[in-house]
This record gives sequence, structure tokens and C-alpha cells, in this order.
Amino acid sequence: MDNPLIALGSVLAVGLLILLNIWIGGWRRARIESDDQARKRFLEDFWHSSLGDVLRDQEGITALIALNNDKDIGLVHAIGDKFLTRKLGPGSLDTIIASNGHKLVIHLRDFSLPKVTLILDPSVDREVWLQRLLALTHPDNSLMRDQKQRSG
Repeated sequence: MDNPLIALGSVLAVGLLILLNIWIGGWRRARIESDDQARKRFLEDFWHSSLGDVLRDQEGITALIALNNDKDIGLVHAIGDKFLTRKLGPGSLDTIIASNGHKLVIHLRDFSLPKVTLILDPSVDREVWLQRLLALTHPDNSLMRDQKQRSG
């Protein structure tokens, strides 16, 4: 560009548009507030499914749904102001890392969503869900338990 004022004006204009968007209301981050909301959102994409238990993380970002009459698990994950849904079947998971406490890290065989982290409520029976998830792992992979974060 020959004139730096044009570049400065463009940057200021974009910045003002962003501030205007925030001031007007912008967008709200999607959040899973209840088990019913997770079920309802999953049924929007997989309307023929019969749904069972729901496991929601404490942050309201991810929910896992046991599917009745099936070993598959439904996944609802908040990304930005939208929800992503997946039906996880056998072989769709790479590894599951169950760390100390109630944290689950699930590595999926999915290009658009490679990893999901759930911070579970302490009252949740983690072992039941681990067994359900293990049934979906790829045969070459397995469960890693009680991984400690490396410091340094």
C-alpha cells in the first residue's frame, strides 16, 4: 500500500465493527444447561434415536448420551454459539484418558473434533461411563488411567 493511512483506517473500521457487535449484544456462547436440553439438541440431528442416561460435564460444554437399543453413545458439544452432535459407534474413539479426580479426555477419530475434555461432577459414577466408552475404542488403542500432568 502506498498510503499507510488506508491500512490504519481499515484496522480501525474492523475494530469499531467488533466493538459495535459486542455493544449490541454480539453472540452468546452455547452452553448445555440441562440433561433435557442435551437430549433435545441431539434429537434435532438424530431424531430416530432412543435416548438413555446423560452425562454432562460441569462446565456445560459437553454431554454424552447413552443410546438405548444400541451400544453407541451420543455426543453434544458446544463450540462457539453452536452445538456439534455426533453418534459415536465402535471404533470411533482412539483413546480415553481418565486422570486423577474426575477429568476425562476422549480422543476421537474425527477430523473436525479430535479431542473432548469433560470435567465430571464428583457424584458421577465414572466407571460406568468408562466401560461404555471403552466399548467404542479402536481395537489398537486403549484406556490410560490416572495420568498426571507433567510439570515444567
